[in-house]
Amino acid sequence: MSAAALRGAAFAALALYVALSPAWHQVLGGDLELPRAWRMFASAGVGLVDARFRVREDDGRERPLDRYEALGIALPRAAPARIRRPRGAVEFWALVRELCERLPGADLRADVRVATRAGWRVVELPPHGLCAAPAAPNGGGR
Repeated sequence: MSAAALRGAAFAALALYVALSPAWHQVLGGDLELPRAWRMFASAGVGLVDARFRVREDDGRERPLDRYEALGIALPRAAPARIRRPRGAVEFWALVRELCERLPGADLRADVRVATRAGWRVVELPPHGLCAAPAAPNGGGR
């Protein structure tokens, strides 16, 4: 076998590994230590915060809050990344502080989850409104 044929075979084997190893793990549920599944962007979203805000009215009903509208941003895609996709507790609580400043006296609530390597983790928030929260959990600062 010539050197060119060996290089071609090695390239083909590597290409198959790159193309099929994620399928072994994701589609077929395989979980082997060796060979490890090749994963593109394995940790690209880790720390990303998914927050859905709502305001509790005086009568107890809750309505969804559009953060962009509340902050006076006409085009969501033009908003800064810290507003579109906050990363970590510090950016989340900075966004909460900004919303509370724009909505004085509002009973702001949120359903929050954070991306981890193992999947989405739901974040437990204080039972009272976020604007009245004394401090962010885990030293995130408010």
